[in-house]
Amino acid sequence: MMSAVTHRSAAPWLLATLLVFGAAPSSAAVSPVGIGAFGAGSLLIDFNAPGLFNDQEVNGLSTGGLGFSFSLGNGLVSLSVVPGPTSNTTPLNIVSEIGIDNAGVLTVTLPELSILFGFGYAILASNVVPASVTVTLFNGASNVGALSFTALPDPLVPPFPPIFGGFAGLQSTLPFDRTELRFSGALAWAADDLRVTPVPEPAQWALLLVGVAMLGGFAQRRSGRT
Repeated sequence: MMSAVTHRSAAPWLLATLLVFGAAPSSAAVSPVGIGAFGAGSLLIDFNAPGLFNDQEVNGLSTGGLGFSFSLGNGLVSLSVVPGPTSNTTPLNIVSEIGIDNAGVLTVTLPELSILFGFGYAILASNVVPASVTVTLFNGASNVGALSFTALPDPLVPPFPPIFGGFAGLQSTLPFDRTELRFSGALAWAADDLRVTPVPEPAQWALLLVGVAMLGGFAQRRSGRT
């Protein structure tokens, strides 16, 4: 169900290279990305790991190196094996209760500094809700930046119940180690297939630098011909 809205963006490796060599700005630039921005080195959490089960509470959950907590809201957020009220796709999914206060904050603590974060989501609502989910990135206690996403009608489900959804993906020029997801205006919501791209390891930097050097040499040769 969770459709992916694809955005063209700067290459993640280029952003990470700027971080290491001090060319990144003092405040992060956070931009939306589509699901295609998450490459082979990205971590995927689909909540199908051994030990996870139906109706398991998400608050206090730890899986795949990620930690989860839910605060401020009065309702229970748990894993569900069925499409449920939000017609989310492959179970298990993080699903909220229907009709309960869903304005809480789902916090996801990451295992290492990262530059991309994304997830598929769905909401049960009577109409399109602008800024139906807002994602805020943190590095320790510092707010790195935030983006809001508007869920669109899901073409794969009947008109009733009214289901909206999409893919919420963010790319940051500064690394982050924690995210906060805040849903609003929904009778219920669901999230699944969390994707995280960490800052590349040192071994990868050498390859990236070789690539940058080759591009620089190519550009220099082209300018010499003109």
